[in-house]
Amino acid sequence: MTSALIEKLKRSRKAARAAFTRALTTFNEEIRQEEPIIEGVQVTFQILEARSFELDALNTKICEVMVELTAEKEDHERIMEDEHEAAAEYTSKYLRAKIEVTKLNRASQPKQTPQMYQQITAGDNADSKRRFKLPKIELKKFGGDLKDWLQFWSQFKNIHEDKSITTEDKFQYLIQAMIPNSRAADLVNRFPPTSQNYDKVINSLKNRFGKDELLVEVYVRELLTLVISKAIKSNKQIPLLKIYDKLEAQLRALESLGVTKDKCATMLYPLVESSLPEELIRTWQRQATAIKSDNIEERLTKLIEFLQSEVENEERLRMTVNRFNLNDNKPSCNNNNKLGKKKISSINEVNIPTATGLLTRQSKNVNQSTKNYLCIFCREEHRSSRCGKAKQMPLEEKWSIVKERNCCFNCLIPGHNTQACKFNSKCQWCGRKHSILLCREILNKDKSLRETTSEDLNKHNKEASLANESLIPEVCLQTIRVILKNDNKERVVRAIMDSGSQRSCISKQAAEEMEYQLHLLFGGTSTKPQNHQGYLIKS
Repeated sequence: MTSALIEKLKRSRKAARAAFTRALTTFNEEIRQEEPIIEGVQVTFQILEARSFELDALNTKICEVMVELTAEKEDHERIMEDEHEAAAEYTSKYLRAKIEVTKLNRASQPKQTPQMYQQITAGDNADSKRRFKLPKIELKKFGGDLKDWLQFWSQFKNIHEDKSITTEDKFQYLIQAMIPNSRAADLVNRFPPTSQNYDKVINSLKNRFGKDELLVEVYVRELLTLVISKAIKSNKQIPLLKIYDKLEAQLRALESLGVTKDKCATMLYPLVESSLPEELIRTWQRQATAIKSDNIEERLTKLIEFLQSEVENEERLRMTVNRFNLNDNKPSCNNNNKLGKKKISSINEVNIPTATGLLTRQSKNVNQSTKNYLCIFCREEHRSSRCGKAKQMPLEEKWSIVKERNCCFNCLIPGHNTQACKFNSKCQWCGRKHSILLCREILNKDKSLRETTSEDLNKHNKEASLANESLIPEVCLQTIRVILKNDNKERVVRAIMDSGSQRSCISKQAAEEMEYQLHLLFGGTSTKPQNHQGYLIKS
C-alpha cells in the first residue's frame, strides 16, 4: 500500500515539476526583454510562486512516506539526500526568480525625497494615463567641431555622471559617440579603453574642445560672420527669420557659457545691431528713441524683443498671403515706374508684339502642357505625334517602333490598341484611324496627285473669293509696323492685316534677308511660292 502511494505521489510531482518549468520559462522570457513590463513580470512570477508551493507540498509528503518505507534499508540516507537535492534545485530556481523581481521593482521605483514627494504624488495620475512607448534616445555623435560640443556634452554628461555604469562601459559609450576618422575619434583612440584611462580621455576632450574661453570665441565669431555676410551680400537681402534664428542660437549658446546680457551687453549689442538689414535698423532706431534709457543691457533686451515681434508679424503676413494667394498676378510697381521714367530712344527698346514672340509663347505653353509626355521616337518630353525627328524617319522604322513599344497606332500612347483607343481623331491625309506619321497613302500618292490637290484647293479659294466679291473695287486694309526676328537679326516691316485671309504670307525678299528656313508640313509636303503684286505706298 505504501509503495503504491509513493508511486502516485511521484507521478503528481512529475506533473508539478513540468508545470513549474513552463512557468519559469515564461517568467524568464518576460523579464529578459529589452524593456520588461513590470505588470507582466509580476503576473508570471505569481504563477511561478504558486507552482513552487505545490511542488514543495508534494516533496514534503513524499519525504514523509519514504522515511517510513526506507527506514530499514542500508541506503536510506543516500535516498533521502537525493530527494532533498532534487527539491533544493527547484527551490533555488524559485529564489533566483524572486531576487530578479525584487531588483526590477527597486529599479522602477525612483527614490522619494521630501522635495519630490508631492511631485510624485501629483504625477502618478499622469503616468497612469500614458499608453504609448517613448522612442529610444540616440547618442549625439561628436567629430571635433567646437559648435557641436555643447550639444554633445549635455547628452553624454548623463552617462558620465551615472554611478551605476562602470567606467569600462562608459569608455565604450564614449568610443561609440565619436564620428569615425574624425579629430575627436583620433584623440579617444589614443587611450587604451581601460577604467584607469577613462578620466584621462574625458579631461583631454574637455581641454581640447570644451574650454569655455574657446567656445565663447567661436560663438562671437559666428556673430561677426553675420555682420560680414551682410556687408558682402549687400545686394542680397537675407530673410529676417533666418537672421533671428541665427542670432538667438548664438546668444543662447553664449548665455550657457556664462556670457550673459548683464555682463557682456556692451559687446553683444553692437554685434546684434550691425547684423540687421538697413531698413530694420531704421525702424528700430525710431522705436529706440522712445525708450529713453542709457542702460545697454535694457536696450539689448528691447532689441531682441523687437526682432521677435517683427518675426511674428512676418509669419502672420506670410500665412495670410499664402492662404489667400495674394501674390498671384501681383503687379510690380518698381518695374512700372522704371519703365515710365525711361526715355524711349529707338524702336528696338519698345516691346512691340511680334509673330516670333507669339510663336515663342505658344511653344512655351505647349511645352508646359506636354511636359508629362515622353515621345516614343526620340525619348524626349513632348507628344509623339509632334516629334520632328519622327517626320524624318522611314515609314517602316516608325511602324516597328510603335509595335515594339506596344503603342496605339492612333494616339501613339502605350497601353492599348487602336480598337480600344478613345482619341477621337483620324488621319488628316487618308481619313483612316491612325496617326498621320504612320500613313502609307502619303508615299503611295504620286506628285501629280499632290499638284492636283493643290490646284483644287486654289480653285476652291478662288471661288470662295468670287462669291464674297463686292461691287466696290477697292478695299482698305489695316497695316501695322512689326519687328521680324531671327536669332540676332531684327528688321522693322509693315504688315497688312487681312482678317478674311486663310493664309499668312511673307515676301521672298524679306525671307531671304532674315535667312528664314522652310519647314515641312505634316507628311513631308511643302507649299510652292506664289506670285503676288507688290505696291509702294507713299504717305
